[in-house]
Amino acid sequence: MAQRLLNKVAVVTGASGRLGRAVVQKFVSEGAKVVLFARNRGRLDELAELAPARIVVVSGDVTRPADLELLRETTLRRMGAVDILVPVAELFQPAGLAESTPEIVAEIFAVNFQGALQTIRALERHLNSPASIVLATTALTEEPRAGWGAYAASKAALAALARSLSAELAPRRIRVNCVAPTWREPTAEAKPSPAQKPAPAADAAQTVLFLASEESAGLTGQQLVVGQ
Repeated sequence: MAQRLLNKVAVVTGASGRLGRAVVQKFVSEGAKVVLFARNRGRLDELAELAPARIVVVSGDVTRPADLELLRETTLRRMGAVDILVPVAELFQPAGLAESTPEIVAEIFAVNFQGALQTIRALERHLNSPASIVLATTALTEEPRAGWGAYAASKAALAALARSLSAELAPRRIRVNCVAPTWREPTAEAKPSPAQKPAPAADAAQTVLFLASEESAGLTGQQLVVGQ
């Protein structure tokens, strides 16, 4: 079976997280060259063992301009232009009304919205034509859960950004789409928890792969809900 991303260059932020790791594993299995970016260098180095010749590791924080500049410089020096950009670094943090102080909300938006936006800004001029940008949003914008308002709002803003960018970048044949994992309810045997996780990362990563590949060449400005 042909590898769908053979020799494509992908950049994945948040690569040490659940979704980021799953995306990297999918991309590597499909023949991509991947630049990994996250704060946890140890986890990145472990991932790099999947394909040392095709993986570049850059440690940093999406909220720090200097770190994003390092990501840009390293990507250009080691890989050249970029075919696929997947900014999935996120702060998965509950905050009900009482906890949603300006500081907490700013922190959530700094990672989930600004982090993705500034990553795109740093690398946009180095994207090939065609290219694909895939963002991670959440089905919580459509399936509200108490205590997750700020998180859901940050992802709703990201979805709106994706729609706007899909129009702005269309002349360069750069597609922009979103993957929105659904919320999994606790089982009868498990106690409800504020840290209940979204749908399995492997499901969402498979959809990211679809949106990154030529199989979805006609899609842009869309949000695909995963895990129903």
